[in-house]
Amino acid sequence: RAMSDPDDSVRTAALDALLSHRPGGRAVVLAAWEAASAEDRVLLLEGLDARRPAIRVLVELALSDPSPEVRIVALSVATDTEGVPELQRAVVRALSDPQRSVRQAATLVLPSLDGAPRDVFPDLLRAARDRNPLLRLPAANLLQANVTADDAGPILELSRDPEPLLRQSAAIALGGLGERGADALFALLGDPDLAVRRAAAKSLPLLAGGLDADEPFPRAGEVAAAVARCFEDRDPELRALAARVVPHLAQAAGPAIGPLVAAATATSSSRFVRPLVGLARFSDEALLCLVDLAERDPEWDSSAQRAIAGRSTEEIEALLLRPEPAV
Repeated sequence: RAMSDPDDSVRTAALDALLSHRPGGRAVVLAAWEAASAEDRVLLLEGLDARRPAIRVLVELALSDPSPEVRIVALSVATDTEGVPELQRAVVRALSDPQRSVRQAATLVLPSLDGAPRDVFPDLLRAARDRNPLLRLPAANLLQANVTADDAGPILELSRDPEPLLRQSAAIALGGLGERGADALFALLGDPDLAVRRAAAKSLPLLAGGLDADEPFPRAGEVAAAVARCFEDRDPELRALAARVVPHLAQAAGPAIGPLVAAATATSSSRFVRPLVGLARFSDEALLCLVDLAERDPEWDSSAQRAIAGRSTEEIEALLLRPEPAV
């Protein structure tokens, strides 16, 4: 009788007690479920607490119910699936449901999935290509958030997709793949879509674990060449994103230093302060650029002073004695 109680917590407790009692209690619930109409199944499901292991049995059953209304309510119940791969698989399968309303309901649950089993990646990839734009981005985001270097295939495939939104999502994930994602990431830095190029530039630091990591950049010379090409882009945001990477390339930054200095000299944008100060630790060209900018604009003076303070007296003397370039 408690299974029919209007109070959600009472129904949850009753079902939990019955489903936990094997085989008798579970048989009672499943028999009642089979005999119930779609409307009654919806009423039974609403408000249930799927965090209880026994309740998940019923929710998983409901996710494959013939009635779209039942499947939608089951998805609303299955919002906390952490550590329950069976429910996660069922939610991801709902992304391929023949009913559009069920697919859209599944996208609302996707952000709550904390991880996803690897065997659902093909389903996520199909959803990421759905004609419905409400489906595409959540599926692509979940795909890129859970991919590892061991199963990079879906992300590499997305990076070549004709849909810019999906290439953008792929770009965000590629840096986390390390060397396996480098070639595709370099290619997206030249993508015709600006949002994709920006996402690729933001992802570049992830090749080395992020800007705060001490790890060396893999293929640093190629990264420097890719960053140098970014400085030819007309978008100031992209150039600024690329500039962040240059100091972290250390001695391999050579190909990118000239373009960075040229961009900073041309714009005097404060976005180039930190990259130039970082580079000035080992690049005379960057240090002299800061000094030149400070002569033109007093706001750059403190940055130039910081850079100079990071050099030895002998290095500064050598710079002062350097002959002026021929005009």
